[in-house]
Amino acid sequence: MYAHLGYRPDGRGIAQHGAPAAYGATVTVDDDLVLYLTRRVKPKRNRGTAIVETAQGILLASTHDGLFLLPGGGVEPGETHLEATLRELREETGLRAESAF
Repeated sequence: MYAHLGYRPDGRGIAQHGAPAAYGATVTVDDDLVLYLTRRVKPKRNRGTAIVETAQGILLASTHDGLFLLPGGGVEPGETHLEATLRELREETGLRAESAF
C-alpha cells in the first residue's frame, strides 16, 4: 500500500522526486512507480491534551497496540481548540474538565 502512495523503504518516491503539483499530474519515479495526484486532502487539525500530575499520577490513555499516549484527537468543524480538548478528554477517559488552564 505505501508503495502506491509514493513511499518506499529504500527512499525512492516523494522524498527524492517530489509530489505531483496539480490534478492529473504525474511524477515518474522509476519503471514500477508513477505517482498520480487524484485529489488534494484537506489538512487535519489535531489537538492534544496534557493533564497536570497529581498525587495519583499522570493520566495517559492506552492504545490497542500497548502504547501509552496523552488523550487527544481531531478538531471537529466549527469547534474551537479548547472545545476539542475538553471533548477528547471526556471521550477518551470519561473525565470532565471545568477549565483547560
